[in-house]
Amino acid sequence: MNDKGNLCLETTAENTPSGKKGKVNIESNDDIQIKPGDDIMLYGDHRGEGKTDEVSIKVMDGTGNSDVPAKLQVNMSEITLTTKDKTGNDANVLDINVNRAKNTKGYLKVRA
Repeated sequence: MNDKGNLCLETTAENTPSGKKGKVNIESNDDIQIKPGDDIMLYGDHRGEGKTDEVSIKVMDGTGNSDVPAKLQVNMSEITLTTKDKTGNDANVLDINVNRAKNTKGYLKVRA
């Protein structure tokens, strides 16, 4: 527990045998359920220098050292994309970028 009363699972170079920062793995042979009492927030402040303005969510096939992206399926009744807490001159603009690689534009194909 930290001083805010939050449960923290943390790895640091000091508390891992390898001396590296380490990862937290949650593995299950069935569903993993997260039941938040409020929002789910992802922070980029622990990422490397120059990367704190983004967080990547990767869905991988899990085949080992050569993991490749896998299909993400989202099952819901509704989705809302918002700029609610965005600040600055373009606070009301929602930019959607499709990149094939870093700084390389890709294509967006939509079927209904």
